Amino acid sequence: MSDPRGQAPAWDEDDTAQFVLHGQVFVPERERQLQIIVDRVHGVTGAPKTVVEICSGQGLLAKAFLDADSQTRMVCYDGSDAMLAETRKTVGPASERLDTRLFRLEDVSWRAEPQNVDAVVSSLAVHHLEGIAKLDLFRDVFSMLRPGGVFVLADLVEPADAAGREILARQWDEEVVRRSEAILGDRSGYDVFRSLDWNYYRQHGPDPVDRPSTLAEQLDWLREAGFRAVDLHWSLAGHVIVSGCRPND
Repeated sequence: MSDPRGQAPAWDEDDTAQFVLHGQVFVPERERQLQIIVDRVHGVTGAPKTVVEICSGQGLLAKAFLDADSQTRMVCYDGSDAMLAETRKTVGPASERLDTRLFRLEDVSWRAEPQNVDAVVSSLAVHHLEGIAKLDLFRDVFSMLRPGGVFVLADLVEPADAAGREILARQWDEEVVRRSEAILGDRSGYDVFRSLDWNYYRQHGPDPVDRPSTLAEQLDWLREAGFRAVDLHWSLAGHVIVSGCRPND
């Protein structure tokens, strides 16, 4: 049953195609983000046996975990069949340790399926939920984790005011220009970024799909859900990585 407070517009296959094509340019410090997430999980749990990923996208994070330890198993959820296919393709031979599952982020039924896992991770997905639904998700993730497990969230955050929004908008533009020039050899990736109006912080008025919450709100919600050692590990252009641990019983 879906929670109407968190009803999220569907990510369509055109969005999938654009992200597969351009994600390497659009996502700030993508490679560094992947490494920080893996390092945070391993730093808390050691070599994790089971990692659940909420919205696996192209499968880069799943591949990073499976490459890091030969005993790790990934359970990857996504709302797009095409994205799940990309995940399996990216993981390649390690797919024998991969379980992919189609879901809807706002549906609560899937959250009861994996139990007592070492880690739950998510990148660029939870901002599609409205505020109170994020808190509900954090509570459910807490229940999914074993004592001593860790939740690592990489996502967009909402700025506190207009001046802060302009700073984040400018940072994201600059980072996409930098990545486009480094990866493609020119600014063509940035031209696509602008043509698609991908920079959330440049948009005017409410967005029907992207609904980030402030960093302060999300840190508070993690603590309210029961997490401890809640911390910020990285931040750039409105993208952050935060985590919280479930205390040992």
